[in-house]
Amino acid sequence: MFDFNEYIVLAEQLIKNSDEASKRSAVSRAYYGALMKARKHLKEKGKLPDLSGGETHKKIWDALAKLGGKNSKEENISKRGKRLRTKREQADYEIVIREDYKRVNVPSWAQQGLAEAKSIISAIDDLNNSK
Repeated sequence: MFDFNEYIVLAEQLIKNSDEASKRSAVSRAYYGALMKARKHLKEKGKLPDLSGGETHKKIWDALAKLGGKNSKEENISKRGKRLRTKREQADYEIVIREDYKRVNVPSWAQQGLAEAKSIISAIDDLNNSK
């Protein structure tokens, strides 16, 4: 069985490279590490939604928020996951990455994305350890 934590390991290796493609790929892999951690958490709780029909990412983050309810740790993690998804989409699809209409410094932007993914994974681990 594939260990999706390996995506984080790969992201940590990619982020060390100097080229922009590696930095962008690091953000993408880090996002998928976090997404799959959320998916695994939902499955273990018996709350994994039906993922057929598209919108898999939205369904996972929404189900996580619903699991905890309003103003819960799960809802907070879900919001952070959705923001990281936006960053992943920028990494994968945008020619020039911008935030607030300004071009970003890709190396620091990528570091922030990796750090956020690791923080999301840690927060999900904390959920598992507190219940």
